[in-house]
Amino acid sequence: MAHVDSSARRPENLAGILVYCLSVSDIRPMITLRVTRHDRNEQLLAECMSDVIPARGEVLQLDTVESDGAMIRPSTMWRIVSVTVHVPSLHSAAPHGGEPLRVRTVEVSVRPDVSLFPGMHQAAEEALSESRM
Repeated sequence: MAHVDSSARRPENLAGILVYCLSVSDIRPMITLRVTRHDRNEQLLAECMSDVIPARGEVLQLDTVESDGAMIRPSTMWRIVSVTVHVPSLHSAAPHGGEPLRVRTVEVSVRPDVSLFPGMHQAAEEALSESRM
């Protein structure tokens, strides 16, 4: 455990408390990250455990790998168009085992990232507008 000067624990030194908490909490809780395709009836593309919550506008690289980690086929790039964080309400029951309530699932909706392919941008926009009809 890291040693922290006692002055860092005083209420007037909140920055010290934050640094202390960050230095001793190396373990982050994992969440289920679910990736669905926005323009194809919410087709599930991936689901895995993650300690990262992606943001709207970021690009995900989806890899298809063997059990030993070797790539099976080329990666695909996907732009995140929405993020849904499933937050337990105040009326939720505490989990068994005494764990506190926490976010366990984050869903991201993606569409192909066509910014890398200039000619495909227009076609992707047309497909997206057709799926909204």
